[in-house]
Amino acid sequence: MPGRQARKRIHFVRATYNVGAEPALSLETMVRRALRNRSVTASQVPIPALGIMETRQKVVPNRGFIRMALGAGAPGESMSTMGLTVAGEGDTDYANAPPHNRAFKLSDAFVLVEGNELLVMVDGMRLGSVALYLRLLLGVAGQPAAHSAFELAPVGDPDKEAVLAEEGVSALKLSGSAYAAENPDALAPGADATGLVEQLWANLTGKIRDVFEYEAGNDQERARLAASWGDLKVTTTIRARGGSRADPIVLQNLQGIGIDLIEDAPVGMDLQIVTGQGSKVSPSELVLGKYVTVDRQDRRNDLSIPDMWSELEDYRIELGQQGRWNP
Repeated sequence: MPGRQARKRIHFVRATYNVGAEPALSLETMVRRALRNRSVTASQVPIPALGIMETRQKVVPNRGFIRMALGAGAPGESMSTMGLTVAGEGDTDYANAPPHNRAFKLSDAFVLVEGNELLVMVDGMRLGSVALYLRLLLGVAGQPAAHSAFELAPVGDPDKEAVLAEEGVSALKLSGSAYAAENPDALAPGADATGLVEQLWANLTGKIRDVFEYEAGNDQERARLAASWGDLKVTTTIRARGGSRADPIVLQNLQGIGIDLIEDAPVGMDLQIVTGQGSKVSPSELVLGKYVTVDRQDRRNDLSIPDMWSELEDYRIELGQQGRWNP
């Protein structure tokens, strides 16, 4: 029985290698060898941000595309609960440990692999975690290190790329509500461009909120302001000096940040890439992908594995009809 609905993006990505370092085998072939006749336990790898990640279910035919359902959770972790209709003034928390040989699943990913092309749908994790898992999976399967030296790069939309090539990139325009822009965690050394933009956005909105609170006359006014942060719209522009005539490396990095933010944009933030002629392109328009509405399973809050695989297969067919699926 279906439960709540969820809107999910299917990411169309391609395994890419450094020039001259491409292995003779496709990623599909390497993954097939890693999964063939291997138990669920043998597919488990540690992912720092997620705990343990594994291939929960798989379809690995002798030829043709591979389907994978990935899951991640923290072994032995007790799951917290919240009391409802508690009679007393206080609620005593009781955490429940998972049953024997089980873990509370915290995130999912659904993957279709054919050749070096992949369709990926994530729920509770980021696309980068799927790429890391696949690299580590090849490693624990005993494959050469060169097999794991790939990145999952979004496949560009040639029409939108042509617009940017013709008009050039001059700026990134960020906008959104001040309500959900808090990010108290400091960036670790080596954080990527996406993290830097996220920190920039959090610092900007945080300082604006500080100014508003400072101007408030008393605690009552500050409380009223706090309840109205969702009404405060913040907009900023990251612009290269000289516009579309700026140094090409600056413009290239602006475009790269925009693409990275497709997956990792801070909550509540909208982004547009502004061309030299004033056209506005959203990052999701720059790369091929598709949003689908799917049902969560009643009482489990899970996405159905067969249903998610079906969505990936349907999009594969659609891309093939457009001449864009070339494994």
